Amino acid sequence: MFTNHAAQNDTKRTIESHMKMTMIESIRRW
Repeated sequence: MFTNHAAQNDTKRTIESHMKMTMIESIRRW
């Protein structure tokens, strides 16, 4: 059984990693 808190932490982790990937790609394009 998944808890709502765990789901929120997992989503936050995914968003943070996605933002890091976007920043890295932006830097490479410069």
